[in-house]
Amino acid sequence: MSDLKSIKNDADLEKSLKRIEEIFFAKEGTPEETELEELVTKVRAYEEARFPKELPEPIEAIKFMMEQGAYSPEDLTSSTVTCSQLLDVLDRIRPLSFEIAESLSKQLDISIEILWPNGGLPEEPANSVEESNLRALGTTPD
Repeated sequence: MSDLKSIKNDADLEKSLKRIEEIFFAKEGTPEETELEELVTKVRAYEEARFPKELPEPIEAIKFMMEQGAYSPEDLTSSTVTCSQLLDVLDRIRPLSFEIAESLSKQLDISIEILWPNGGLPEEPANSVEESNLRALGTTPD
C-alpha cells in the first residue's frame, strides 16, 4: 500500500505512477482498488496543476482542423456561412461570429468552447460592424 499522502514533486509523481502500474488490474472491492482510485485522483490533480492545458486560439484551431481533414473553405460553406465570410475570418479581416463558430464546430468536430470561449453562448449582437470589430479586438466603444 502506498504511504504517499499527496504528490508534491516529480519524484512523488514517478513513485505514484510506478505504484499505479503495479496495481492497475486490482480486483474490485479490494484495498488495492481503493488505493488505485486514490492514486489516480492524486496524479490527475498534480498533473493538472503542474501542466495546465491551454485552449488553442480559435482561428488556429480552425486552420489546423481544416488542414487535418484536407478541407477547403468551399467545403465548409453552409446556409449560414459563405466562402467569402470564412476566408475573411481566416484572414482575420472579419471577427469570428457565433453563427460561424457554431457551424464550424459541427463540421470540423471542434468543441464550441474552443471556438467561442464564453461557454458556447452568443454575446449580445453588435449594433454595427465597427462595434463588432472592437469587440473582437477586446475593446469596447466609447
